[in-house]
Amino acid sequence: MTSTFTSSTAPPLLLLLLLLASPYRAPQPAIHPASHPSSQPSSQHQLASQHERARLASDRAIERSSAAAIERASDRGRRANRASYRASELGASERQRASSESIRSELSINLRASTTIERASYSDRGAIESIYLASIYYQSIYLSIYLSIYLSIYISIYLSIHPSLSLSLSISSLSRNINLIKRATNVTVFH
Repeated sequence: MTSTFTSSTAPPLLLLLLLLASPYRAPQPAIHPASHPSSQPSSQHQLASQHERARLASDRAIERSSAAAIERASDRGRRANRASYRASELGASERQRASSESIRSELSINLRASTTIERASYSDRGAIESIYLASIYYQSIYLSIYLSIYLSIYISIYLSIHPSLSLSLSISSLSRNINLIKRATNVTVFH
C-alpha cells in the first residue's frame, strides 16, 4: 500500500519540489520602444520635428490664404478704381458735351440775333433813305407849286399892264399848274 501511494504521488511531489527549488521570476511586461529610456530622446525629437513641420505648414497655409486675400482685395480695389475712373471720364465727357452744346446754342442764338439786328438796320436804313427822298421830292413839288403861284401872280400883273398877251399866257400857266397838281396827286397816292 505504501509503495502504491509513493508511486502514484511521486510525480506531483517531484514537480512541486522542483518548482520550490527554482528561483521565482515574475513575468516582465513587454517594453514599448517609445517608453524605453534609450528611445525617449529620439521620440521627443520626432515629436518636435512633427510639431515644427505642422507649425510651418500652418504658417505657409496662413501666408498663402493671407496673400490670396490681399490679392483679391487688391483686385477689387483695382476694379473699383477702374470703375471710378471710367465714371469720372464719362462724367467729364458728358459735362464737356453739355458745355459744348450750350456754347453752340448760345453762338447760334447770337448769330440769329445779329442777323436780325443787321436786317433791321438795313430796313431802317432803307426806310430812312426812302423818307429822305420822299421829303426831297415833296419839297421840290411844293417849291414848284409856290413858284407857279408866284409866276401866275406876276403874269397876271404883267398882263394887266399888257392885255395882248393875256390869253396865251393864261392858257399856258393854267396847263402848267394842272400838270403840277397831277404830279403831286400821283406821288401822294403812290406813297
